[in-house]
Amino acid sequence: MNEFVMLILATGLVAAIGTLAFVLGERTEKNAVFEKKKKTADAARRLRDSLDDPNVVDRLHDRFKR
Repeated sequence: MNEFVMLILATGLVAAIGTLAFVLGERTEKNAVFEKKKKTADAARRLRDSLDDPNVVDRLHDRFKR
C-alpha cells in the first residue's frame, strides 16, 4: 500500500512540474511575440512620422521615381 501511495505522489509531482513548465514556456513565448509586435509597431510609427518631413519625402521621391 505504501508503494502505491508513493507512486501516486510521484506521478502527481511529475504532472505538476510538467504543467508548470508548459505554462511558463507558453508565457515566455507570448512575451516574445508581444515584444516583437511592439518593436514592429514602433518602427512603423517612427517611419510614418518621418514622412511629415518634406525633405524625407523629396529624398524618397528622387530615389524611387520611375
